[in-house]
Amino acid sequence: MAIAKKRIHMICGLCGSDEHLSYKIDPRGRCDNDGTEHPAVFVTCGNCASLSSLDEVIKEEDSK
Repeated sequence: MAIAKKRIHMICGLCGSDEHLSYKIDPRGRCDNDGTEHPAVFVTCGNCASLSSLDEVIKEEDSK
C-alpha cells in the first residue's frame, strides 16, 4: 500500500531548507567518553553547509 504523505519531515535547523539535505553513514563517526568508536549518521544541508549527527536529535536504540 502506498502512503500518500511522508511520515517523517526533516528541515535544517539553521536555514529551514527541506530540499538540500543529504546523509552519510560513517562507521567510525563518533567516540564515547571512554574512547570507544560507534557508527554515526551525519546529515548535511547543502543550502547552508551545516553538519549534524542524527543522534543529536533522535534517541539511538540499544542494539544489545
